[in-house]
Amino acid sequence: AKIDVFPNHQFDGSYEGSPYDLQVQYPGSAFSRHGAKKRIPVTELLVCSMKHLKSNDANSASTEENQRAFIEGHNRLYYHSTTCMPIYPDEYSEDSEDENDPEWLRERTKLMIDDFTDVNTGEKNIMKMWNL
Repeated sequence: AKIDVFPNHQFDGSYEGSPYDLQVQYPGSAFSRHGAKKRIPVTELLVCSMKHLKSNDANSASTEENQRAFIEGHNRLYYHSTTCMPIYPDEYSEDSEDENDPEWLRERTKLMIDDFTDVNTGEKNIMKMWNL
């Protein structure tokens, strides 16, 4: 069996994979002692074809796009709002927007909402539910 390897001289150094792979992870972290971890479903399709002679530069760009690995899925990296640390796929079900405000701040917010004079009581209650 013979495998031909050719360098891609037009490679610009950009990364097209999952942003989770860029974060530091320990080897074997998918198989932790605490059970299975939740992952993002990703499908990778590798396209391989015979090497064709390039007729012009317009066709060369389209053939290179067809030979790249296509990744279907969600490749955006999200961060916790309070710690600015990345949210990993096994943490998606957790709510990072927990109520971290102290009780005195919640009481102060209720009093400030009650001080509004241009809204009725029902609207004030909705504002309290929304903000607290």
